[in-house]
Amino acid sequence: MPDCRKDIEKVFTLQARQSKAMLGGGGRIAGAFRPLAARAPAHTPLYGRILRAIAFGARPVTARSDLFGEAEPTHREAAGT
Repeated sequence: MPDCRKDIEKVFTLQARQSKAMLGGGGRIAGAFRPLAARAPAHTPLYGRILRAIAFGARPVTARSDLFGEAEPTHREAAGT
């Protein structure tokens, strides 16, 4: 299984940059420009790639399924309610 830490760090970095760009300070002009800048990529072919990179990173990350077992019943399920 490949080490995915660097990929995960890249996703976190992209998310932090996006957050800072969209929610950062900058005054009234920047506040008026941000919504326009956020909508502009939605009208380009790059939008899907940008969205996937921010949400999921450059390549899929896998988890070891052998580490997950059967779920134990919740309190309500055990009580029969």
